Amino acid sequence: MIEILIIIIVIIVLIVYFYSKSSLNDQTVSTTYSAEYYRGLNYLLNNEDDKALKIFTDLIDVDSSTIETHLALGGVYRRRGEFDKAILIHQNPLSRPKNSTKVSRISHFF
Repeated sequence: MIEILIIIIVIIVLIVYFYSKSSLNDQTVSTTYSAEYYRGLNYLLNNEDDKALKIFTDLIDVDSSTIETHLALGGVYRRRGEFDKAILIHQNPLSRPKNSTKVSRISHFF
């Protein structure tokens, strides 16, 4: 009887371990950014808006689902005085039917 109880406990612990490990992997994958994104941010910090603009537009062409890239690209357009383009870039993630809570929270600041 005790052996069965120990086996059940071990199985439950293993299930919880593998479930939590897979949940952590899913979260870290969604928060990693490409080297190009960091390169674009570096250009922004060095006031090289043209180079940052090219990198961020290329990143949006590759993956249009990243809110951070949209915000950075909209910021570049704002700094250049192109407010109409900045508004369009900032509205793009908000106009999607499947908005995440992260997008909703961030959108209140812009």
